[in-house]
Order: sequence, then C-alpha cells, then structure tokens
Amino acid sequence: MTYQEELKQYRLEFSKIDTGDPDSLREWFKTHAYLSTRDHSQIMQKSERTVRFLKHKAGFIKGKTPKNLKGIAIKKVVAINVPDDWDNKEWFEQQYRIHSIPSIAKAVNRHPETIRSKFVKHGIERRTSAESVQSTNRYYDKDWCYAQYVKMGLSLSECAKKAGVAKSTFARWLDRFEIPVRNHTETRVNHNRKNIWVRRLIHELKQQDIVNNVIVGPKSLKVKYHTFVPEYYYFNVKPKGANRGFAITKDNSKINKIPSISHQYENEIGNENDYSCHLIINRKEWNNANIIEQRLAAQNFAKILIDRDWIWPKYPDKTLLQDLNKLQNVNLSKYIGNGYFTVYPKFGKRTPPHRRIIEHFYDINELEPILNSPNKVWHTLKHLTDKSIDIMTHNLFRVMSHFWEPKIYDPLVYSSIFKRLGIKGEVLDISPRYGNKAIACAMAGLKYTSIHDDNLQNAVDAGFADFMGLNYAEYDGRTADLVIHDNNFGNADIDLALKYADVAKKLIVFVPKEQKDELKKEYQPESIIQIRTTIYSKEPDYLFIW
Repeated sequence: MTYQEELKQYRLEFSKIDTGDPDSLREWFKTHAYLSTRDHSQIMQKSERTVRFLKHKAGFIKGKTPKNLKGIAIKKVVAINVPDDWDNKEWFEQQYRIHSIPSIAKAVNRHPETIRSKFVKHGIERRTSAESVQSTNRYYDKDWCYAQYVKMGLSLSECAKKAGVAKSTFARWLDRFEIPVRNHTETRVNHNRKNIWVRRLIHELKQQDIVNNVIVGPKSLKVKYHTFVPEYYYFNVKPKGANRGFAITKDNSKINKIPSISHQYENEIGNENDYSCHLIINRKEWNNANIIEQRLAAQNFAKILIDRDWIWPKYPDKTLLQDLNKLQNVNLSKYIGNGYFTVYPKFGKRTPPHRRIIEHFYDINELEPILNSPNKVWHTLKHLTDKSIDIMTHNLFRVMSHFWEPKIYDPLVYSSIFKRLGIKGEVLDISPRYGNKAIACAMAGLKYTSIHDDNLQNAVDAGFADFMGLNYAEYDGRTADLVIHDNNFGNADIDLALKYADVAKKLIVFVPKEQKDELKKEYQPESIIQIRTTIYSKEPDYLFIW
C-alpha cells in the first residue's frame, strides 16, 4: 500500500471525528501518536498551525494556542490590475487561477468574506485547502521535489535552498504533492520505504517492555530486545539467508494482543510452584496472532528463561503415569527401518514418552549454561516456531538436547535390540548416563545392574526404580548376560568394555561411523548392528558385538 493510499484511509477515519469535541480529538491524537504533526496536516488537509491548535484543544500542547502566539510576518506584495468593472465572473475566474481570495480581496479593497460571497453569487467553485494556489516557482514540480528529497535524499533545507524558497514553503510543497516528510527516526536514503504503518509499528514496538530500541534501516527494522538477540523485520519480502529476519506487511504487523505465557501445570493439585519450571505460550492465542505478536511472545518467553535460575523440571504424577502407559504400549517396530535401528522413531510433533520421566528423576542441569545463552535459547525457540511445535519449557529442553548437551536418547531402541538378540538375563551397564538402558530393561522385564553412578543413584533414591518397576542393583562382580557400553553414543572406548569381558556372555560397544573401519580391523567383532543416532544424518553408526 502506497503512502497516498494510506492517506486516503486515514482521511476517511478522520472525517468521522468531531473537531469541535475535545474528547473526540483527544482520542484521535492518542491512538495516532505515531503520526507527526506534518502527517496530521496531510491527513486533515490543514496547516500545521491548525494541527497544533487542535492538539492544544485536545489537551496535548500546554501554553498558548498557536492562534494567539505573536510572530513577525513579512507581507507579500501582490500586484493585481483591477478594472473598474471588476465585479464579474470572468475576471474573478481569471484572477483565482493564480491568486488567493485574500489577495484578490486586498486588491479590490474588500473583506475576504465579501469576495467569497461574490464567488457564491457568480457560481465559482472554491478550492480546498489542499488545492491552494500553485507557486509560480519553476521548481514547483512533483517530479523535481521527489527526485531531490526522496531519491537524492537531500534535507528540507537543502531542497529549499536549491529552489530558492523558505524551508517551510518547500515543506508545504511536499504536503501538496503528498510526499511524506521524514521524521527524526528516518534517514534520508531509506525515506521512500517509510509508510505510515511502519511509523505506527515503530511507535507500538517502543511501548513494549521487552524492546530496548528500534533502528530504522533501508529495507527493514532492526529491533533490539532485552534478551540481547536482535531481530530484523523486512518490509514485504525477507531476503535469502536472513536467519534472524521476518517479512512484515501492513496487514501482519499491528500489535493487538500478544500471546500470554502461563504455568503449564498451575491447575494441578498442590502448589503450582512445585512445577514452576514449566511455562507455556497459549496455543490458541498464538495461532490467532500475527508475526510481530508471535515474535514479542517468543522474546518474552526467552527473557524469563534467561533471567531465572535453574529449576528442576518436575512433573505431576498424572503426567508421568500417562507417559509410562504410553511406554508400555509403544510399537517397537518403530525403531527398525531400512536395515538399521534408530533412536529417532517417528512420533511427529508429539513428545516421546520417555522424556518427561527422565527429566523428572534425573538431574539434567547440564542444560543450565544453554539456558543462560540468549543465542541458543533464541535458535531453539525459532526451531519450535518453524516446526509449529507448542512453545513450552519441555519442548525447549528436548530440542536443546538434540542440538547440544545433554543428549537424551530414546530408551526403547534398546528394548528392540534386546528382543532381537534374545537377551533374557542380567544386563550390566558401564555407562548409565540418563537411564535410557535402565528404562529399556524395565520395559523388557530384565534385571539391570550398573557400575556406580551418582546421577543414577540419585534417580533411584528419588523413586525412579520403584516408579518404573525396575529390578535394579549396583554391580558387585557377578556374571551378566550382557555387558553394554555406548558412552551415550559418543566416542568408542572398547578397552574399557573389554575389562568386563570375563563376566559377560555378550558384549556390546558403540562405535561411531568415523571409527568403524579402524576398530573393526583391530578388535574383530563377531557381528555388527547398524544404529542411527543423529537426527540430521541418515548414515548409521554401529554396535560391535562379541
């Protein structure tokens, strides 16, 4: 929408305002505070002096009204040849083409109202204020004014000097040609991009507590947030590669209602502070919000997480029991496909059922430095919004564990592997980490033992084994049906695993694809299982079996 089209809309709005009513005027100026005095002048098709008078009338300007202010004026001498029979339609029309009514009145020594009455008498249509007398200056041309002021980016003073007129005169020329005059936030070069809706958006953004500053650029607005992560809002089209950029238009940039943030489990029995870690953005409000409102909500969400201390993500019993029930009923065929096992079965946008259980019982405070990083929080939230996943603390955590540490893998891939290998007895876990093999043993009904691990022991003390129905014991040197060492799918450490070879009927060690050929030649496993452990690579890693 062009500046001229916007003016027509605003003029239609203003035509419904009663200029004699201070309350009506006050409401207009209050809701349109982003408009400059000159913008109001163009909309009302009145002088800036009149606009200031109306502002005073509405209580926006203190002191004397412009009408009562005294000033020094330089009178313009107008030479008009007045014939004896001047009172006729033809002469009036001839003079009115180049002179104003006050000038004609002064020439014939009459009051301007008298001349206006004679115009009515002779049926001469009067000009509106916007159709005032055109200047005889050779530079009084819309194309010239646009080229100098907009394309070349000259200031009002520079343009006026080139035209040989006063600065205020050149400003009136711009008004008549409906060329928007720059305000103090707009640079010369980018002026042709600044429509009224952009000025409104800048004003509304600056009213938000989360916004630190708004910088106007040639093709975009750079919004600096108190999260220390700026965003760029491009007018109409976002350029390729603008990772922190969003396309905005007049229709999707008005701030009405920012989606609210609340505690996800505030209605659960007990004190909501028991689950105060869990925040959520209202999904219905989010779906109804435009891009600017969504970005403000996401930045507010990020600010809360960045500022607060680490809070253990506990969950209500009802939620944990629902996830346990889902675990017990998952189809293990989801974990096998294309000739290999995968730790990333297709659950769509739904949360894998093990995640909440692990977060509830295990200490995952490795996430704290990530939550303290504005850039990492921003990128995680951007991923959620791009994938249309609900913005809540839990989803934030699970996406973070895909990108950074701690890696928390789906345990049921091991349930599927145990079933395929026919494991029936005791499983010894050398790298317990976050309990994925412990949950797999609970689901498969296997006894689970491990070397001492503080995180696992704390989880057991918190009720993890009882909740899962897990038969658990710390390793005491007994023979195990299976010894497993995956180092949380990190670098292989076969030598550590081989220390337990004497007490194992079977031994499984994880080997990354980069180490496969070298370690296969050196250790000669009896068999190899392919397993996909990275979400963005379809090339699998390996489990060596002896």
